[in-house]
This record gives sequence, C-alpha cells and structure tokens, in this order.
Amino acid sequence: LQDRLLAFARVADELYGHYLDSTVGFLANERMIEESQRRPLAGVPPGVNRDALSFYYGNGDPNDPKSRVLHRTTQGAYRVRNAKGGANHVRASQLLLVLLYEYWESEHRSKVAMALGVDRDALKVPFIGDLRLLRQDVIHHQGVVRPETVEKLAVLGGFTQNAAIALSGEQVEDLIVGL
Repeated sequence: LQDRLLAFARVADELYGHYLDSTVGFLANERMIEESQRRPLAGVPPGVNRDALSFYYGNGDPNDPKSRVLHRTTQGAYRVRNAKGGANHVRASQLLLVLLYEYWESEHRSKVAMALGVDRDALKVPFIGDLRLLRQDVIHHQGVVRPETVEKLAVLGGFTQNAAIALSGEQVEDLIVGL
C-alpha cells in the first residue's frame, strides 16, 4: 500500500514541479516583454503604445514569406496573460487539478484499491472526489465553479459559485500539501 501511495505522491510532485516551472516561466515572459518595451525600437516613434504592437510566435524567419505565423496577439495581451494571476497562471492551476485527478483515476486508484483488498469503486477519497468535481467544472463549464459543486465539496474550500477556478500560487501549494 505504501509503495502505491508513494507512486501517486511522486506523480503529484512531478505535476507540481511542472506547475512551478511554468509559472516561473510566465513571469520571465512578462519581464522579457516589459524590458523589450523599454528599449528603443527602430521605425517606431517614441510615445507609441507598445502594448498595441503585435507579438507572435512563428516558424522561420519573420522576413521570409515562407515562414508561418503560429500565434498572434498584442504585446499588452501577452504581458497580461503571463503576469501573476493572469490567464496562463489560471490555466496552469486548472491543468494541475485536471491532471492530478486523471492520474489518480486512470493509473493509481485501482492499484491502491488492490493493495487495500477492496473494489476499485468502493475506494472513495473525499479529497480526490473534490478534484473530480473541480475537474468537471474546468472541462465542461469553462473553468467556472457551478453552485452544485460548491455544495458538494467535502474537503477543498474557498470556491465561489459561478466564479472562475483561478487558484493562486499559495492555494496550489496548500492543495499539494493537503494531498
């Protein structure tokens, strides 16, 4: 049993490491765009709103007509989505919730149940049940907590009905420690 639980704990730790790496990277992206906006830009007169200028990811030299634009946004939107609490941080926390539940359900629940000598469906872990409810709202309700989810949460609290599932770094840390 201990080995089975430790295996899931290792997966949770790897997923948390991914979340931490991602959020640190998002902040580095924000700093990078802010620093680039402070430098003079050839062909752009002083006073131009740099947030309104394009930012894009592409494949190949941007001056080559054969290159391909893969994603386009504005520098301002890029900066805001990478800022602490921005859309990238929100999505990273939602992804962590979804992946924690999915790894438990698809890989570890059966093994833990077998080690306990119980049927897989008889193994109920309230914390994981809360992850299941939040996962459903991330996937099927555009990341918004439904009122019935708030009512059913057994362990995890602090969610407001009809509000976005947007965990802060501290809330994610609490979630992992609680797990």
